[in-house]
Amino acid sequence: MSDEKVWYYSVEGESIGPVSLNDLRALAARGELDERDHVFRDGWDDWTQAQDIAEIWAVHEDDAGDAIAESDYGADDEVMIFEYPEGVDIRPRPEEPGDIEVIEMPTATRGQQLAIGSFIAAISSILICPFAFPIAIVLGYMALKELKANPDDTLSRVFAWIGLGIGSLFVIVVLLVVLLLIFGVAVSG
Repeated sequence: MSDEKVWYYSVEGESIGPVSLNDLRALAARGELDERDHVFRDGWDDWTQAQDIAEIWAVHEDDAGDAIAESDYGADDEVMIFEYPEGVDIRPRPEEPGDIEVIEMPTATRGQQLAIGSFIAAISSILICPFAFPIAIVLGYMALKELKANPDDTLSRVFAWIGLGIGSLFVIVVLLVVLLLIFGVAVSG
């Protein structure tokens, strides 16, 4: 019987009760009893989580056929009734450990990180900051040194070589510009 006061519940470590099953349902409907809270019933050996007690979350249909949670609402209490399609269970369910698919994402090795950094620095030296080329050279060199241990990582090697190549190309361009300026000043002077 749902009016017997044989239930206890614990919220934030405080044991409350005895209360009826209808009281627990009303608490759950108002959000005052969470699925992770613990409940106990006379005759049980131990407390259990409220989510494991189906009776607390049970629903029945009213005279109009709408699903409503059983509770001991008073005559003055306002009750909101929501209509859901048949077969739809709106109660949140705890996920079983087997229901969660854990996807392990591979982490980039230090060599891969350096290769990507070298590539980004090289592209940045072309598009944004022409002074990033020394960073591209250093990171590219460090990446190739790190990637010696993994010869199968071709893509990272490509990124490292692109960074190293673009960085080196910028060094050559800067040296040529400096030499041309020096030569131009010497010839005109």
